Amino acid sequence: MSTKVRMKDIAQIAGVSTVTVSKALAGMRGVSENKRREILRLADEMGYVPPEKTQPERVEGYRIHILTAERA
Repeated sequence: MSTKVRMKDIAQIAGVSTVTVSKALAGMRGVSENKRREILRLADEMGYVPPEKTQPERVEGYRIHILTAERA
């Protein structure tokens, strides 16, 4: 039975927070290039697979419904 590798697992080995791992994997600012490379290497070696998108994509536009009273 294989277990999923979580950001928390990578963070423990790298000696950083899960926020730092998240930023490194997403390519965000706030992580040094050396630490980013280390985290990416660890994620690859450990077989980290990012979770699938759980939120639906945003749809542009709105739908408006208007209710009116019928008058005689």
